[in-house]
Amino acid sequence: MDLSRRWEGEDCDSPYDCSATAYLARSGDVLDVLVQVRDSMRGTALAEADCKRHWRTDSVEIAIDPSGTSENTATTMKLAVLPFTAEGPPCAERDADNHQGPAAETAPGVRFASTTTPAGYTIEAAIPLSALPGPVNPAGLGLDLFVYDSDTQDQTGQTRIGWSTWQGVQGDPYRWGRATLPGVPAECPRTDAGPGGAEGGAGQHGVAQLDRAGGAGARAAVRRAGRLGGRQRLAARRRPQRR
Repeated sequence: MDLSRRWEGEDCDSPYDCSATAYLARSGDVLDVLVQVRDSMRGTALAEADCKRHWRTDSVEIAIDPSGTSENTATTMKLAVLPFTAEGPPCAERDADNHQGPAAETAPGVRFASTTTPAGYTIEAAIPLSALPGPVNPAGLGLDLFVYDSDTQDQTGQTRIGWSTWQGVQGDPYRWGRATLPGVPAECPRTDAGPGGAEGGAGQHGVAQLDRAGGAGARAAVRRAGRLGGRQRLAARRRPQRR
């Protein structure tokens, strides 16, 4: 999935300044996300205790609407992963969604990792479907991915790019793309007994079909490279904007 479409802020100077590609797959009841970002200049390294308001520095936001019918983000998950902190390791948080705050408190079943290089960084996240704020609609899961780019040390962002992109799209789930999850029961119920959920079914392979709101026709098969474990494939499909 190409995440290099600008939706707010300054134009990227080049693909080396800011561009990104994402890979998604399903392993049982876990959604795996990998985002490779090209970024020639780092933003501010926030302290781990200040892991919030992710748009102030380099970060990736994963937006999921389990029902695919939400009018606002109150019934969605918006998980942001910052690839580095002042202490070194990545951090994650949820913002402006159903349960805001540090990921350790608001999404304890979610795992994430990052790798940084002089040319950019790679983010991985494993999100149990049971950690989402409602039953999953496998025929039309709302989905979007955003990359926030900062080239300064004053905690200000310069550019926002992503997949299904419109001005202010991060707050409008009806403008996010859609994913279908073959093999997941209709209105897949939550399986967790409390916060965090479960991660079962790691041996089951899943394929997702993706539609971006406003894309050109294309199809690709990609493979997930896993620091978090598991090997899955994704068939990605983009189609023209629905009228």
